[in-house]
Amino acid sequence: MMIRFRKAITLLLTILMITALPGCTYQLPAVPAGEDASSEAGVSEIDPSVDTGAPEEVPEGTDAADEAPADSGVTTGGSPWIDSDIKANLTEDMELSIKDDFNLAVNYDWLMNADIPEGKPAYNVFYEAGESIEENIAKYMDDKAAEGQSHEADLARTFYHALLDWEARDKTGFEPALEKITAIKEIKDTNELTSFLCDMKKSCFVPSGVDIFNDPYFDDSTRYIVKIDDINTGLILKDSSEYKERTEMGEVYYQAAKELTESVLTRAGFSKDESDSVFEGAIEYETFLAKEVPAPAELNSPEYYKSITNVYDMDSLKELYKAYPIEELLEARGYGGAEQYQVTTPDYAANLGSLYNEENLELIKDYMLVHFCINAVNKLDSETFKAYNRYRNTMYGTSGNISDTYYATNMARTFLPDAMTKVYVDYYHLEDSKEKVKKICEDIIAVYEDMLMEEDWLSAEMKEKAVEKLQCMKIHSVYPDKLMDYDNLELTGDSLFGYFEQVETFNMRHDASYTGQPVDNAEWNFIH
Repeated sequence: MMIRFRKAITLLLTILMITALPGCTYQLPAVPAGEDASSEAGVSEIDPSVDTGAPEEVPEGTDAADEAPADSGVTTGGSPWIDSDIKANLTEDMELSIKDDFNLAVNYDWLMNADIPEGKPAYNVFYEAGESIEENIAKYMDDKAAEGQSHEADLARTFYHALLDWEARDKTGFEPALEKITAIKEIKDTNELTSFLCDMKKSCFVPSGVDIFNDPYFDDSTRYIVKIDDINTGLILKDSSEYKERTEMGEVYYQAAKELTESVLTRAGFSKDESDSVFEGAIEYETFLAKEVPAPAELNSPEYYKSITNVYDMDSLKELYKAYPIEELLEARGYGGAEQYQVTTPDYAANLGSLYNEENLELIKDYMLVHFCINAVNKLDSETFKAYNRYRNTMYGTSGNISDTYYATNMARTFLPDAMTKVYVDYYHLEDSKEKVKKICEDIIAVYEDMLMEEDWLSAEMKEKAVEKLQCMKIHSVYPDKLMDYDNLELTGDSLFGYFEQVETFNMRHDASYTGQPVDNAEWNFIH
């Protein structure tokens, strides 16, 4: 298995101190059968038809530096710089040089001895720190003396222990998923489809084709705008270009999702052929959608970020989305009162609207079924969770199973972030840590002020403006000054999947409450 290390170097320019942190051991998704052994060692083939931008090969016996113009930046001497992110490149007897590879020289011992724990896609010092936090969370969750101290603590503890209670999860079994799958199958027309999507409980963990949330205005970070985004809706093959020409990596994603879909739908009474038909229908529908979803290369271009600031009022929004029930969906989810909406990709919105018809109904249902399978497998019984582990290992290149506490901790922190934060802060009394970090930041700002005032290349006016900007900085350290209010969230019943639905619906409602409101920087808003 290929192991990579990501460099993480923190530069504190105030005192010109460089601190290098060990990067992470990083695993890639499994390669299809037939790949040669060079892939295992981290060596990749380069397609000769692709222009990599590299210089042409220099004839044997010629020194490239000798042939280079004096002002080209090519230096003489030295040796090729190996990629120290690839563990297979590291040897016991290699010479270390801070000048040649600072990360490798400082972190060599850690890199040589580090291994990726079972079930994890990566490993670094932040993961190590995370393991300590994981242990701390498990400690306070199991502390009987800490029970009943706050509503947030009760929510966090109930959710966390439900995640770990495999006996209860197996007793509930597959029934919650079966109910949802049956409801999707029974949709007979687009009117029923719209009703289903607008019912937050019914459609929980089922894709609607768009992601809706409040985000700060692109040109005014002090206020929120409702953002309608297609990028975060997710595609089965991850990359829209895979739907034009499938790569080997796309085939890995395809097979993993197909196997997972079959494992879930056959438990719901589908035959293998029926499950395969549903999966192919979802791929067919996503092929239509993917035509207007930007590929990763486009997302990284400056032009893309200039193209996503498209503002609409409700009338123009309905015209853009055509038959797609955007107004009904926004109203049902609590976003209907906004004056303006930002649409990241209008071409996608128009395409989605053109596909929303009776002719495509079965394909849309297939798309909903497959994505529900992917979203639900880690929230049900142990048998379904095994399918999740197989899928996860293929998608992330991991092996083995994640620990129960790692899984429970991460799910609880994802779905109840502020409740978990409050309990952790209260239990471990982090107020002193918050003040210490704040003081460090204030000292850094003061040093920068002194540096700026001593610079002779800055005018007096520029110094004044720079210092003013420093003094306007607000310090947010360790944990938010303001946490979400969970008073309206109660976890009822005894089904983990039901808890997930209740928490997810609460989080969506909470986000919708920001509509038309100013941004409160005391909140960190981990939900989005």
